[in-house]
This record gives sequence, structure tokens and C-alpha cells, in this order.
Amino acid sequence: MKIVTSSEIKRIERLAYGEGVTSDKLIENAGFAVAELIAKEHGQIQDAHVVALIGSGNNGADGLVACSYLAQWGAKVVALICRPRPAHDLFSDRSRAAGVDLIDISCNQVMEPLRNHCKKSDILIDAILGTGLSRPIGGFLRDLMQWVSDVASNRHDMKVYAVDLSSGINSDNGKMDQATIKSDMTIALGYPKIAHYTQPSSSAVGRLRVVDIGIPLGLDREVKVRSIDGKWAHDNLPDRPNNSHKGTFGRTMIVGGSINFVGAPVLAAAAAARVGSGLVTISGPRFINDAVSCRLAEATLLPFAEDQYGVLEAWKSARRIIENIEGYKSMLIGCGLGMKHEANMFLHHLLQTKMELPPIVVDADGINLLAEFPYWWDRTTNDMVLTPHVKEMSKLTNETISDISTSRLQLARSYAEKWSKIVVLKGANTIVANPDGVTWVSPFSNPVLSTAGTGDILSGMIAGLIAQGMDPGSAAALAVYLQGAAAESWSVSGGSSGMLASDLLTELPKTMNRLRDDN
Repeated sequence: MKIVTSSEIKRIERLAYGEGVTSDKLIENAGFAVAELIAKEHGQIQDAHVVALIGSGNNGADGLVACSYLAQWGAKVVALICRPRPAHDLFSDRSRAAGVDLIDISCNQVMEPLRNHCKKSDILIDAILGTGLSRPIGGFLRDLMQWVSDVASNRHDMKVYAVDLSSGINSDNGKMDQATIKSDMTIALGYPKIAHYTQPSSSAVGRLRVVDIGIPLGLDREVKVRSIDGKWAHDNLPDRPNNSHKGTFGRTMIVGGSINFVGAPVLAAAAAARVGSGLVTISGPRFINDAVSCRLAEATLLPFAEDQYGVLEAWKSARRIIENIEGYKSMLIGCGLGMKHEANMFLHHLLQTKMELPPIVVDADGINLLAEFPYWWDRTTNDMVLTPHVKEMSKLTNETISDISTSRLQLARSYAEKWSKIVVLKGANTIVANPDGVTWVSPFSNPVLSTAGTGDILSGMIAGLIAQGMDPGSAAALAVYLQGAAAESWSVSGGSSGMLASDLLTELPKTMNRLRDDN
């Protein structure tokens, strides 16, 4: 599903007008879809108490149409006009005719009607601003929204529904006013918006539902940002033919490990195997062999070359991998590799070879070491996936952590294009940016993934999927979705904390099977 900016949705709507779909028709469709979804969610809409906060623009009009339908279906609806509507407003007239109690509080700016009606409301509809926020909120509107936010946080029996976007959120960058009304559900009209998947604004979205409002197909061809959904993941799962053998599903080389990070390459290798790679080899220091054999007996081993003191011999180790890489379909470099000088030289020799290497995933220490190479992007293969978290991205780009955190989507896309590499910027709603501008955003933001080792799992999954024949960009997007879905599945019984990265390993095959069966 494509994700749009405010300018993109305006352009799409203008194109729709050119195909004979009027603005009023889109508003009618949007209002009906909002009302229908609210009624379905509530269960018994007859005699339900509904309070709607109505703004001055089309978002307010969407809300008024929704109010009209809810009133026709038996709800007791009060629409509070929070910002002035046009003097001759057909949407206001229609809602009154449907039995909606309209109260204009925008002129006298009194809070008493709001306080009185919110006390007994079952449903609150936020249709004040939508994507229309263009400047900081102040004055009466700010006081009103802050009061509603405080009440909503304490009224667990009142459900808050946002029309398109919670008021107080910037649609394009996810910045959020302190007075933002947090929703239990956001009903996106036609398309999800950037802010639905961007922190901090995504914390105010609640459950996201996207409804069809009658925009003709094909008008979004220029939109390059997409949400990774279950249907796409199902359609892109690698085939598993019955007449197969381990060679059918590709070989994966995992390069990593050091004295302080013995488990990292093991987790990555196990993840590659769990998503279906036919054979996984770990290349690392000799002293991790016992740990690998105990924890992942299925993996084969290709030890680094070391001197008599056990110190990594960089050139010989790189050469050993290059000499044995034939037949491997993917390679992951960096999990637990360490930051010593020898590791730096080893990575330099490995990546600077004139020999053809398979697609490469670079993670963790591999990224930190790569950042030390001047103009590394011009000296490495374009068939590369980088999987930084925010701190690693800061080291790669020299951008501040704060700037990256507030502009994750824009920066991931910009650097993917600059470097001609696929960038997987990890975190809540992980971003997968391709050099051609096509960008995927994860629908998941689960705190159970905030634990050591989940990055190793993700990079191993990407490498394992590439080994099965997926192009690197699709492999990265599918791995991000599978990891998020597996974490959601674990959370059903495990809650929001306590998951170990290794717990994902048993969830991944179940998650993939559910995808194959459910769609």
C-alpha cells in the first residue's frame, strides 16, 4: 500500500477531479466510510453517545458527513464546531437535517458544551485538522485539544477516532504538538500518510485503518513510498517446491564474531536458516567454533586465518573467504566482528577484491568499520544492503542522531540514492530505502524488539532470503515484515517485554506458514 505526503494526496485528488470525481463525492465517500467503520467497531451504534470535533476544512466536512450517517443509524450525535465553517455550509445543513445537534463554539470560545457532552460520550471523533496542520497550535484551539487529550487519557470507556490524522500532527514529518489528541483508531482516507509511520506521531495513531474513498486506480504512479503489508509479504515469499534439495534454496555466508560477541554470528546464521536458506556457513575466529557447534550444529565452518597467537591475519582471512565463496548466493558481514585494526584491514581486503562477490549485507561492526573508509560507497559493490540503527547511521553520514531521528524517511531515501545502496534504517517502523527512490516502511513498532541480538536476526534473515533468489531490496523488505510480524505473534502471549532475540527463531517459520495459509 502506498504512503503519501500532503502534496501527493492533493495532486491525486486533482487528478481524480479530472476524471469526473468531484470533491463533494470524495467527502461523501469518506464520511460514509468513517461512519461505517466506527459503527462496526462500536458494535451497537443505536443510542450510542457521539461527540465530534469539527474543523473548518474538508476534514471537518468528512466528520459532518460521518455524523449524519451515525445519527441516521440511531446514535445520539453532537457536533462541536471548533473552527469557523463557511456561512452557507451544505455539510452542516445536512447534518442538522439528519438529527445531529450542532453547537458552534468557535466564535464565543467557551469550553462548557464540550465538557458537558464529553462526560457521557461513548465515541469521540477528531475531525478538526487532519492533514491541514501548517503552524503551531495556539489559543482556544490549543486549550480545547489539551483538555480533550487529558480527558481521553483518563476515559478508557470513551473511544477516540481520528479522521485521516490526529489533530496536532504534521502529515509529512511526524512532528507532534503537545496538545495532539491521541486516538484509539485512525481512519486514513484513501491512503495512509507519512506521519502514520513516523515517530513520534505514530504513537498517537492507535490502530490504523485505511478506507476506500473512491479515488480511481492508477493516479498514484509517482508515489514511491509504500507500507509493507501482509498481502505483499505473502506474494513475495520464496517458493518451496516439493522436488527440492538444500542447493535449491541457496547458500549463505555469515562473516563475523569476536571475543566479546560470540553469539552474534550464530544468531544471524540461525535466522538465515529459519527463513529457508539451504546451507549456512559461519566464517569467524577459531575460538567460536565450539559455541557454533553447540548452538547451531547445522552450520558449516570456515575459520579465519590466525597467527600463532590467535590474532586475525587480515589478508589471508579475506583471501580464504574469496577462494571459497563460489556457489554462495549471499554474504553477511559484520555481526560481532569487532573494531580492532585487524578487523578493519580484513574488511578492506574483502570488499576491495576484484573477484565477483554475491550480494552483501553489512551490519553492526561492519557498518562502523565501513564508515572509516573514505568514499566507501564508490569503492564497494552496488549490490549491497546496509542495516544501520540510528547511531550507526550517524557514523556513516555525519548527521546528528537528533536530525536522523526526526527525518528518518527523508535521510534514508537521500543516502540510499547518494550511495547507490539499499539502506535499512532500523527502529520503530523500520525503513527500507532503495537507490531508485522506492521505499518501504514497516507497519510494526513493537518494544519487544528493543533487545540485544534482534539486529543480528534481521540481517541474517535478509541474507537468507537473498540466498533463495530474492532481489536484495525485496529481501530486506520481506525480512523487516517477517521480523515485525513474528514479534507481534510473540507479544500475544509474552507481553511487551522479556523477549530474547533467539525467541524469534522459533516464531519465524510459524509466521511464514501463517502468511502462506492466510492470504
